[in-house]
Amino acid sequence: MSFKEYEVIAIPNSNTLLINYGINNGAKRGQTLRIIEKGPRILIDEHDYGTYDAIKAIVEIHAPYEQFSECKLFNYSTINVLSPLQSLLKQTKKEEMTLSGVTPTPMPMPMPPTITPISVGDIAQLTNE
Repeated sequence: MSFKEYEVIAIPNSNTLLINYGINNGAKRGQTLRIIEKGPRILIDEHDYGTYDAIKAIVEIHAPYEQFSECKLFNYSTINVLSPLQSLLKQTKKEEMTLSGVTPTPMPMPMPPTITPISVGDIAQLTNE
């Protein structure tokens, strides 16, 4: 599956991006896009799996216009509306695990590129994740 790609055309402030994807292209409020840095291709046994991209951010369309969209950076969190104090007692811990008994792929594996700050000209992929 390949994603449709667009471009960051302006950065009006620290939480807003303008993307050259607008209503004329089917843009709708709430759609999400990945802002990426293209990485190396993953080729295993002559099969091309695509690129190993660095994901800089996931943005959401806040206001689509005719030829571009205003996108916002959001941070999602879950809160307990009925009992704010009860939510203080609950915590979820997420810990990265190491695979045991696994043999790594016996070839030099490319790494995704280093994540740099978002800038005009960056690629925006429509993913709706």
